[in-house]
Order: sequence, then structure tokens, then C-alpha cells
Amino acid sequence: MKIPKRFELAGNTWWVKIVPADAVSHNYGKCALHSRTIYINEEETPEQKRQTFIHELGHAICATMGYQDHDEQIIEGVAQLVYQFMITKRGKHDVDSD
Repeated sequence: MKIPKRFELAGNTWWVKIVPADAVSHNYGKCALHSRTIYINEEETPEQKRQTFIHELGHAICATMGYQDHDEQIIEGVAQLVYQFMITKRGKHDVDSD
């Protein structure tokens, strides 16, 4: 999975930036709702960056849907399962495949 530089949610453009660790308070990343920007720690491994993107995307989706309070445990659980889906899908089990 390639992390996009930008994406759309409900007609709004969101940006993704890989930044120094101090820009995200030495966390994996953060989702800045006001600027519609996801920040990802540049010091993380490629796999961790992808996992962080999906996690922060969860926050972006919740905010877009109007939810103000995001339960970190739910966001992380969904992100982990979506990441697992993304890395294990192969196409051979698609509904429309022969």
C-alpha cells in the first residue's frame, strides 16, 4: 500500500505529510482536523508509517462524519484490522473472480 500525498473525503481535500518526530511530539502521527492534514513521523519504518496512516485516516473519517470524540481503542482496533485486510488481500478471493 502506498501512502497518498492527498485524498478526498466528502468533497474535502486532506493532505498527508511525513514530518520530523518532534512535529508529532515523538508519536507515530497525528490528525490535524482544522487543517485537514495527517502528519506521520518520518523515523518510523515503512510498515509503521502505513499503519499510522490508516489509524489517522480513521480519525479523519470520524471527523468528516461529524464525530467530535474519537475512542482511541476503537480507532486503533479498526485501523489494525483494515491494515491486515490491506496486506493480505490478493484478489483471488474477490466476489467477481472466477
